[in-house]
Parts: sequence; C-alpha cells; structure tokens
Amino acid sequence: MVVSEATPLVTRRYVVEANLGKGGMGVVYRVKDRLTGDRLALKQVTIPGEQLEFASFTPNFNRDFRLALAHEFKTLASMRHPNIISVLDYGFDQDRQPYFTMELLENSETILKYAAELNEREKVALLVQTLQALAYLHRRGIIHRDLKPDNVHVVNGQVKVLDFGLSIAGEYIEKNSDAIVGTFGYIAPEVLKGIGAREQADFYAIGVMAYEMFTGRHPFDMENNRRLIYSILYSPIDFSLLDVNPDLMIVLQRLLAKEPDERPHDANEIIRELSQAVNLNLSRETIAIRESYLQAAKFIGRDLELHQMTEEMKVAVRGRGSAWLIGGESGVGKSRLLDELRALGMVNGGTVLRGQAIADFSSPYYAWLPILQWLALHNITEQEASVLKPLVPDISSLVNYSVPDAPELSPQATQERLLRVIETVFRRVLQEQGFTMLILEDIHWADAESLKLLQRFNQLADSSALMILASYRDDEHPELSTLLPMMQEIKLHRLDENRIRDLSTSMLGEVGSRPEVVELLQRETEGNIFFVVEVVRALAEASGGLEHIGEKSLPTNIVAGGINRIVQRRLDRVPLNSRALLRFAAVAGRQLDLNMLRAADLVTNLDQWLNECSDAAIIEVADGMWRFSHDKLREGLLSELSADEQKTLHCAIAESIERAYPNVDDRVITLAYHWGEAGDTAKERHYSALAGKVSLANGINRDAVMYLQRAIELYDPVQVAKTDLAQWKYQLGEAYYSLGRMPESFRALCDAVKLFGHPVPTKRSVLLLKIAAQLGRQGLHRLLPFVFVGRAKSKQVSNMTASTAYERLAEIMYFRNDFFTLIWSGVKSMNLAEAVDGTSEKVIRGYSSTSLVIAILRLYAISNYFMRLARKTEKKKPNPPARQWMLMLSGMRDETIARWDTSEAFQRESIKVAHQIDEQKRWAEANYQLASLKYYTGKFSESFDLWNGIYESGRKRSDPQAMCWGLQGMVISKTPVDLHDSSLSLLEAQDIDRALEWDNGSLINVYGGIAARYLRRDEPDRAYHALEKSLQSITTSTPTSYFTLAGYASTVETAVKLWEMVKSGDLPQPPTELASMVEQAVRAGRRFAFFFLIAQPFALRWQGLYEWLNGDQNKAIRRWQKSLSLARRYKMPYEEALTLYELGRHLPAINPDRHIYLRRALMLFTELGAVYDAELTQAALESTD
Repeated sequence: MVVSEATPLVTRRYVVEANLGKGGMGVVYRVKDRLTGDRLALKQVTIPGEQLEFASFTPNFNRDFRLALAHEFKTLASMRHPNIISVLDYGFDQDRQPYFTMELLENSETILKYAAELNEREKVALLVQTLQALAYLHRRGIIHRDLKPDNVHVVNGQVKVLDFGLSIAGEYIEKNSDAIVGTFGYIAPEVLKGIGAREQADFYAIGVMAYEMFTGRHPFDMENNRRLIYSILYSPIDFSLLDVNPDLMIVLQRLLAKEPDERPHDANEIIRELSQAVNLNLSRETIAIRESYLQAAKFIGRDLELHQMTEEMKVAVRGRGSAWLIGGESGVGKSRLLDELRALGMVNGGTVLRGQAIADFSSPYYAWLPILQWLALHNITEQEASVLKPLVPDISSLVNYSVPDAPELSPQATQERLLRVIETVFRRVLQEQGFTMLILEDIHWADAESLKLLQRFNQLADSSALMILASYRDDEHPELSTLLPMMQEIKLHRLDENRIRDLSTSMLGEVGSRPEVVELLQRETEGNIFFVVEVVRALAEASGGLEHIGEKSLPTNIVAGGINRIVQRRLDRVPLNSRALLRFAAVAGRQLDLNMLRAADLVTNLDQWLNECSDAAIIEVADGMWRFSHDKLREGLLSELSADEQKTLHCAIAESIERAYPNVDDRVITLAYHWGEAGDTAKERHYSALAGKVSLANGINRDAVMYLQRAIELYDPVQVAKTDLAQWKYQLGEAYYSLGRMPESFRALCDAVKLFGHPVPTKRSVLLLKIAAQLGRQGLHRLLPFVFVGRAKSKQVSNMTASTAYERLAEIMYFRNDFFTLIWSGVKSMNLAEAVDGTSEKVIRGYSSTSLVIAILRLYAISNYFMRLARKTEKKKPNPPARQWMLMLSGMRDETIARWDTSEAFQRESIKVAHQIDEQKRWAEANYQLASLKYYTGKFSESFDLWNGIYESGRKRSDPQAMCWGLQGMVISKTPVDLHDSSLSLLEAQDIDRALEWDNGSLINVYGGIAARYLRRDEPDRAYHALEKSLQSITTSTPTSYFTLAGYASTVETAVKLWEMVKSGDLPQPPTELASMVEQAVRAGRRFAFFFLIAQPFALRWQGLYEWLNGDQNKAIRRWQKSLSLARRYKMPYEEALTLYELGRHLPAINPDRHIYLRRALMLFTELGAVYDAELTQAALESTD
C-alpha cells in the first residue's frame, strides 16, 4: 500500500497527516480517525512475518502467521492501563500488510530525557510506573520484547509504554545489525543467544534504562554493534559509576544479571524493592490473576464448524457469499468461534464489520451502528447521508460537511427509504471492497427493524462476496431461525469429554489431562465452555495457583452453591469501594457508557476503577469499547440486587444520563426504559411519548407503537393536556397504518380526531347530514375565502393534525370501500387544513382527493374545478409529495372515464416524482394504476411486467400488501394468456387475508382473479370457494376504487358462468346458495358500473348472459349490443372481444351475424394473445361451419 500525505488508509477510516518515523518493524504515521475525529498514531508492520516474534506465534506454529498476528493484535487491543498506550484498532490493508493504531502522544519525551533533571526518588518513581505497566502486561501473557527509551515516553509526569508485544526475531537482528541501531543495547543476553524472551528479558531492559538514568551513559560502548553484542553476552557491567544508595544498587545489579534466572521473576517484586530502597509510598496495586492462561487457551472443540466456515469463506472470496446463524446457549463458545472467523476473514484480505445487539433496551438498529458509520466513510451522496443521519448522528463529521435533514415522508416510506439507501450504499461499497465479512452478535436481542435489514442483506449475500455470521441464544429465541429463512444454521453444543480434556490441557498443561480433573470439569460444567474456564479459575484459587492444581486431592464440589457462586467469587475480587459503580454499570447494560459512569460520580478515579474491574476479568475492551466480559458476570451482579435496589439504580442511571447528555434526543429510548424501571410514571410517560415520536419519524414503526401505547397507558388527565393525548393517538394511528394494521389504525385515528373535537359520525343518517354540512362549509370557503380560509391560526397544531388524521382515514376508507365515510373524511380534512392555511400540502392533497371522489359521483365539472385548484396551489407553493399525489389522482380520475392517454401521462409523471422523493409506497400505488390501465386496454404483457415490478418491490421491502397487489395483478393479466403460469401458486402461498386486512378492494381483485382462473381451468369447486370470498367483500362494501374493475368483472363472470353450467347440466349438484349469489353478483356489477363508466361493458355483458339464461333473450341481445358499443367507445378491445363472443355464440347458426361476430372476436383475441378465449371462439366457429 503506497502511503502519502492526505491518503486514506485502511477501510477509508484513517487519513495520513504526517510520517512520524520509521523503525525496525515498520513505519509510524500520524493519522486522523474519521470515525472519531481523533488524531492517532498508525503503525504499519512492514517486515516479513517470519522475522517477527510475539506470544501467539512460534517457528513451528502450524497456522498462517497473519492469523496468529490477528489474534495477537486482538489481545493487544484489549489492554487498558494508565501506563500503557492503548492499541485502538488493527487489521490488514489491501496488500495484506498488518497495521494497528495507538494513542498519539503529543509533546512527550523519552523516559531518559524527561528524567535527566530529576532526583533519585523521582527517577525511581518513573521506573515504578514502567514496571506497573509490565506487571499488567505480564499478567496477561504479553512480553514487551522491545523495551528501550524510545518505547517509554513521559507526558506530564505519566509514563506511557508503547510498542509492546511484538519484536524482531533474534536471528534477524544478528543478520541485520546495521539496520537496528538503538535496539541492541536493551536486548537481554539470552535473547541474543536465540532463547525465547520471557519476563526477565523485559526486566533486563529496565535495568539498562535505569543504569542510563542514574549514570547518564549506557553500560557498554554503543559505537560498534558487534562489540556491543559481545559485551552484552560476556562483559561485566561497571557498577562503580552508579551513585545510588546500597539498597537501590542491589536491585539494579539483579536486573542486569547475565543469567535470566538470577534476575527477579515478578514485576511487583521489583516495584516493592525499588520503593523500599528510596522510601517511596505507592498506591495499592491490584492483585495478580491468571487471565493470560485462561483467556489465551487454544480454540478447542469446534474443528468441524471452523472447517465448514473456512470452506464457505473460500467460496465467498470468489464472489458467492452465504449467511449463517450460529446458535447455542449462553457460554457455549459462540463469541470465541466468531473471533476465530473474524481473524480468518482479515487474513483472507477481507473487510470485517462487526455489530452487537444488547439486552433490555437499545436504539433502533443499534446492532448496525458500527456498520452504518463505516458506510458513511465511503463516497456517499448528500441525499444518502441525509437518510442515514437519524441513525448516525455524527455523520456530518464523517463526511466533512453539514448534512441536511432528509425530505419528510410518511413513516412507512421513511423506513423503506432508509432500508433501500443502506442496501444501495452497501452494494456499491461491496463492489469496491471485495470480500466482506459481516458479524452480528446476540441477535436474539435485536429489534424487528434490525432483523428486517438483516433479511435484505441475506438476499444480497448469495450473489456477492459477502459472508454474514449472526449469533443468537437458541434457548432464549428458539424460533429466530424461522424469521430468517435465508440463513443456514449451525448449532453449537456443549463439549464432550474429549474436548473438555483438550481445553483443560490447553489451560493447565499435563495436569489438565488427568482423569480426575476431566471428570470433575465434566460433572461440574456439563461441557459449557464458560463454566469450564470458571471452574478452572476457582480450582486455581483454591489450590494456590494454576501450577498447583492436582497436587492435592480434588474437591467433590468446587464451591457450595454451584456455578452461580463461582461467578460471584470472581466478582468478589473487585474492591468493596468499587462495587457500587459496578452494580450501577450492570443495571445500565453490558456496554459501558463512560460519560454516564463519570456523571454518576461513584468513584474518584474512573480509569483506576476500569483497571481494577479489568484485573478481575469482569470487564474488557472489545472493538475499542468497554463492556462486561460475559453476560453471565453481569447477570451475577444483577442477581445480588433486590427489586428495590434495582429500582433505585435505574433512577440513578436515568439522572446520570440526563446530566451527561443535556441534549437527550438520541437517548429518549434509554431514558424511557430506565425511568419506567425506576417507577417514575411522569418521566416514563414523557420519554415514552418522545421515543414514540422519534421512532415514528425514523420509520421504526413497531417501536413507535410500543412507546406510544405506553405513553397512552400512563395518561393522567390532571398532568397531561388532552391535545397531547390526541397527538399520541394520531401518531399511534400512523404507526399502525405503516405496519398494515388497518383496524388498529382506524380506531386510533378515530380516537385522535374525537379528542381534537372533530369526531367521526357513526350513524349513517348523521354521517349524511354531516357530509352535507361539510360540503356547505366548503362552498363558503369558495365564496368567502377571506372569512373562512387561513383564519384559524390559533388552532394550527390541532387542526392540521386532525386534518392529517382525516386524510389517513380517507385512504383507509378508500381501500375499505366505505364510500360515505370516505367522502366525509376527505372533505373534513380539506376544510380543517384550509381553515389554517390555504396553501399547505394538505390542502393540495385535499383538493386532489375531492376531485377524484366527486368524479366517482359523475360531477365532472366540479371535479375539474377542484383539480384546477390543486394545480394552482401547488404551482404557487411547490411541494413534491403533494405534486405526486395530485398527479396520481389526476391519472386515476381520467382512467375512470377512459381518458387513457392523459391518464397514462399523469401516472408516468407521478411515478417519476415518487421515485425522486423516495416514496416507494406511492411508487407502487401509481404503478398499480398504470398496470390497471394497461390491462383494461388489452396490453396484458405490459400490465404483467408492471405488476411483477410491484411484487418484486414489495418482496424486497418485506411489504406483504404490495406483494399481494403485484401477484393478484399478475394472475389477472395472465389469465387470458396462460392459465398455468406460476403467479397463482405464488399468490395462494401468501397470507392473503392478513396482508390485505381492511383492503377490501384488493381482496375483491385477489379472490375474483383466483375464481376466474380456476373456472377457466375447469375447476368449478375451487372457483366457487374463491367466489364466496370475493362476493363477501363486494356485498359488505360500497364501490370506491375503480381499479377493482378486474375483480368485480371476474367475480360476476365466475358467478354467471357457474350458473350457466347449472343450466346446461355440466354442474349437476350446484351449491344451494349459488342462485342467490349469482343475483347478488349481477346486481353488484350494475352498482359498480353506476360509479365507474369503464365498468359498463362488463356489467352489461354478464347481465345479458344472466338474462339469457333466465329466458329473456331479447333483453340479453340489447345488453350485449350496448356493451359492444361502449367497449368500442372506451377503446377496451378485450371487453369488445368478450362481448362479440357472447353475441356470436348465442345467435342461431343460420344467422350470418354469428359468423361475423365470432370472426371479429377471434381476430381481437389473437391480436391480444388471449389464448383461452381464442380457443373457445374457434370452437364456436367450427360448430357454426
């Protein structure tokens, strides 16, 4: 990778600002972290892997050096100590060269330079700080390996040890001595001899630096490297130059001994001796623990799963990814397997992204936040950035410009836009990055929206270089795999006896393989990996150390109280004065919010508290964030607390959040949770309402429902205004609507408008009077606008919200086919909006809706007037969403009266605007109207393609309503062309009644289309059952939707054709209800044709056949002739052909018109591709001949 100033480095996250220097292992740069804005040091390791030494890699290591190095980096990144520079991030660049980032030390000095003017005691204090850092590292199995003055800096009196854990191999040093000047003087003799570095090698380097600190010179001549190496190995050191007290002299002599066994073995031992030598008082140091051996145990027992995932990774690298669910109980090893796969992903040159869901509460898409931040680092457009902004609050700093808010859309459209933008940006970045591994942990706690996004990514994996790994607790969420059907599953089970033995040996050595040890571990843990590690830890404590396990007889039980008590014993390692904050943190959640912890003010030194808890292995650093090492530890803390104690802590947490974050907008969900658990009803209500509002605005509709319902439950008329409750009800109605839950939406919206003082009439008589009154008021608005329009400013909020609620009710009634409530809702919405502002978006939409409704009543002049008002207002105050609505309804109005060309032009422009403003629901609705138009005009192929597009859009968006819209249209448009295409089976596989609940119009189309298809396939029983359902929807509603024409026509056709089969004897045992059903169907057709002119040809045709069957042949002929005339006038060739067929086949064979009608019908059917109808017509012609 070529690096220059201002060049983005790995994953676009780091921008190089300066070259800080080059050493033996690589180059160090000052960089800017685009995610945090921090300046950091980034080190690229440039020497070959075989020339490196580190704890987890040896010359006979049987795995790729990069894999071992990835594990090493992970260990280094988990280290946190006040005297150690923090490793923050790590990985491999596109050339597969390793890198890691560290704190950037500004204005620091090397320990020797800083100590030059200090006295003896102050110098020792610096050495003690350095040794405290080594004690911390050594306890975790990390040998520094490259300790020298350049790697020990001092900032404001605080020592910072850097570049720990990695060193250049001894044999490479010897061969390349000229290239590594400065390192030699601090390398212990045994390392130069090729013996691996141990703790004593670090102590030797401390001794050399101490000698220099007190004498001002190095113990040996540094001019010649070969002579220097000889001196280190064989020459005695001149201690006579040291002017220090005798006790200090003894310590330094031991540190500089040639033989490692003659040097001290423990950093804490040296600290005590140095402190005593100069009478230095030290703060209490944390106890030494055995975590390095326990946490660094080999990866055991998952060979099969690891091999399987490795093979899948190879396939993904070649461009064919996969998605995997990794299930298992808590503590079984899911995270450890993911750690291993993460390392493999990095060394395979992949980009590895990781997120984690958390328990109890979290912001929507919490598990995806790190991934979304990463996406923002790439070349995203301003529009994409604005859509991501609600979920990535710091996005302006990531893209280096002020990101505007995205245009406001409906809640459902907002969520659809968000998911689509995330997927679009990820696809683009994936093509650029190549192989990418996406890891999501603990998704049994993920919110529904996060799982929906995961489903979209699962679809992406199969055709790209994307590998998705998601872990979950299968005992807590056993049905999760059914919610993610595209993911393959791996179940992790507990270890068997052999695997327990392997793990025990990895941690304990030979003693771990003893039968009595293995038997004890199996009995006490049943193979749960977390429990195995905890039991070994408890054994070590009871035995006086890991190395002493097995020297005495083992206990029958480890600890009275079982595994819970073992967890508790680890918690007991934390000092008493630190436990209050630990309990506080446990109640707050697994991830630690350091700002909140500081605001809690429960400890004087938070960094010291973090180190104490880290020493006890209670908390850890993962991906740069502090968290509890395992959820079982947090659960152990929670189990100690009574209900009252937890309540008190929740209150304290909420107060701390409010202090830490004065602008709480991003934390209202968290605050609602904690105040709720604290039992503060007023604050829970307040934050629940805010959380519902925020969730709704971001399209997180399920969360919006939950929080708004809670706010409503806690409503107190004494403390909360009725208008606030009305707002919550309205927002709840919008959330339900976006979720497709129409009955609940209707009830909530009705409650809202009632609270605003504008109730929905429930009695038909009252409703009709109210409609008349609202129409009269609208007339006053037109006649006296200066009196009635824009004069209700004082009621702006309530009126506009009530107007919006009524607009939504009008949409529901439109789909519900409730004509009179539709008229009431539409006019009421328009009047309320006009009273406040005669130019608002709601007024434009109201004029457009009124125009369509009045067109249904055939009052075309008045309809044209309102549409002109809409266009005039929108032109005066442009508003894209209102314009899209106006265009779509203009097209719908023209379509009802067969103005096909103007209707198509309006719809195409409407579709274009919907696409521009990211309104996918409106896009689907406008395409629905255009697809219907194409069907009515006999263009079945175009119609099918449009409906298929609606179906695919709905499938991608997980919108069952849109999927059913598309599929029912596909069935209807294919029925004349291909009776056996797959659309019918796809449609019947859907949960139709649930997807289209309260969408009566679509139910009519769905079941009418199914009935007609089965009838034409000569399956009368199945046709009859579908007829029952379509007819039920028809008879329980009033026509409002012209686009149900195909459903009405198919229903009436099926009913009359079944009756014809009864009359001809082809249906010998008809259902008893069929006669009344046919009459109902024919009557419904006539009623539908009254409202919609384009329905007249079909209504007259099937009424004619019904009358023919009932013996009134002359009337039937007149109906068919009228149908034919209207079909030609409206330019509906399929309707024309169907009527020609009915006329022709019912005329006597000797009538010359029979042949003319049938020939003309056959020609039209053939041109239209209507195969089934053409075959029937051909058969009728042949019977004539």
